[in-house]
Amino acid sequence: MRLVIYIGIMIGSLALSFRTLAQSPKFTSIPVEEGALGEHYEYNITTDGWWFFAREIVMTDGELPDGIELEDFGNGTGKLSGTPEEAGSFFIELTVRRVSNHSQNDVQSFTLTIDKYEASVTLHDLNTTYDGDAHEVKVTTSPEGLDVEITYNESSAAPTDAGSYHVEATVDDDNYAGSATGTLVINKAPADVTVGTIRKSYNGNPQHATATTTPAGLDLSFTYNGSSEPPTNIGSYNVKATVNDKNYTGSGTGTLIIEEGAANVTLSALNTIYNGSQQSAKVTTSPPGLSVDVTYNGSPSAPIDAGSYTVKATITEPNYSGSATGTMVISKATASIALNNLTATYDGNPKAVAVTTTPDGLNVEVTYNGISAPPVDPGEYTVEAVIREANYKGQTSGKLTIKGGEPGGDNRPVITNLEKHALFYDQGDAGRPITESVIINDFDDTHIYSATIVIDKNYIDGEDRLEYNGSSEQITAEFIASEGTLVLSGMDTRSNYEVALANVLYSNSFMGETQVTQKRLKLTVSDSVNTSLPAHRDINIYVLPELNIVNAFTPNGDGVNDHWNFVNLEAYTIVAISVYNKHGQKVYSCIDRDCAWDGTHRGKELPADAYFYTIDLDNGKRKYEGVVTILR
Repeated sequence: MRLVIYIGIMIGSLALSFRTLAQSPKFTSIPVEEGALGEHYEYNITTDGWWFFAREIVMTDGELPDGIELEDFGNGTGKLSGTPEEAGSFFIELTVRRVSNHSQNDVQSFTLTIDKYEASVTLHDLNTTYDGDAHEVKVTTSPEGLDVEITYNESSAAPTDAGSYHVEATVDDDNYAGSATGTLVINKAPADVTVGTIRKSYNGNPQHATATTTPAGLDLSFTYNGSSEPPTNIGSYNVKATVNDKNYTGSGTGTLIIEEGAANVTLSALNTIYNGSQQSAKVTTSPPGLSVDVTYNGSPSAPIDAGSYTVKATITEPNYSGSATGTMVISKATASIALNNLTATYDGNPKAVAVTTTPDGLNVEVTYNGISAPPVDPGEYTVEAVIREANYKGQTSGKLTIKGGEPGGDNRPVITNLEKHALFYDQGDAGRPITESVIINDFDDTHIYSATIVIDKNYIDGEDRLEYNGSSEQITAEFIASEGTLVLSGMDTRSNYEVALANVLYSNSFMGETQVTQKRLKLTVSDSVNTSLPAHRDINIYVLPELNIVNAFTPNGDGVNDHWNFVNLEAYTIVAISVYNKHGQKVYSCIDRDCAWDGTHRGKELPADAYFYTIDLDNGKRKYEGVVTILR
């Protein structure tokens, strides 16, 4: 019986031992989940398990903060310890396992939080006055120099307007934490209000006072003897004007005086046309029907003749005052002009056209090709007739033709149809034809023997030049540089000489600023017996201005000297600008008349340095080279 009991006890103990052998190791310690920067941290790790099997403690996931290390003592215990060097939250997974069988294990996971150093935050400048600019509070930290995020009523934008703003300043740093709150008060700025004495005339309606403010344009509310209602009746009222603005405060006082009513006077019918009778302005008043005295240049008599007259209308009623002035204009009447005798035959005497007017007998000024003397020689003449009367106007034009006498006579040739407008020449241009429309008339000869073209105004030897570019085999050309004279010689038809004159080119070699911008040409032709009267044409030279180039600029976005640009570039038609770095690489080019370089290449800022440039304007009329410096 005892043997059976003993055997049973032995069998039970052996079963219990096998169950213990099959159990995995377990963590018995509770993690220390909080630490602080610069302070010693320690977590002593303990586990249980049968002593017969060796255990190890390892980190199987997560990250340890700098300064913390894991130690395994090899006996089922270990330690996480050290002085943390970084703040934050760190996930840590520890595993205890049998060395001989890793599947026999236990896992402990936790988050280790390392707190930042405490920093103090102090707010300054919390009381200020509105000035139109944003007001930021000043913040200091201990330790100094920490980055701080500031909000004003939960907005990062510093406020401008007057008011109270809740300020929160929070340290933004990897290793420090801290914050402060306060209230920023932006007080309203004082404003000056000027009312003074205001005088107004009674008109049956409420009269409002006015005032000025500094700064200008502030909204105001008014009271009159303490009432907000503006007065209507005649009298004197104490006025107070109070600023009604979110950013300004202030008030001013004055006096509103409503005086007896003023009447309005209106003048009309002030523009009329001469008709030989007196003409009066129309006068109306408000209130209507008031008595008025009217004068014209100080006289009560209404005028007759064309001209301008100062009209003054003054109210003569006992209970109203008022006047008005204006200018009455009696324009000249339009008269008609008829030209007669527009065709005549040359006989050596002046040929004047006959002029009649409606109405009759008006004075008329007549010119022939701009000259008042009637012409003598054969040709066509533009006739201009203009009425010169105090009370009438009118003009007309026509063409007077004087036909030549018998062929073989001694009539002189006539130059007509030369352009009246000036010849425009741009500096640096090739030669320009002096005419495109000239006509040569000679009623007694079919041939011309010579033509002379002289620069007779502001000629400069070495700069001005006349050149013949024609192809007639009969006509030769000689330019006398000392006189500014081009002589065409050789017998040829009038039409061929017209073509030859159209192939005379003017040019000027001077480039640069000059005070001499106008020349004049004088043309004459000869039929070997007689020489024509001279014809003239002006030449206007367009001066190409020098380019104003700066040698440095500062593209830093402050709105001052941010671009390399040019004065007078718009005066040129063709532009070619190139900029190179010190390695010869092109970093900027422009072929527009609105060039402005911002110091970038392909959208990237170039470093501060010196850069070489070339500028070619109008295909070589102006060329520049030099160095421009970017300053940053």
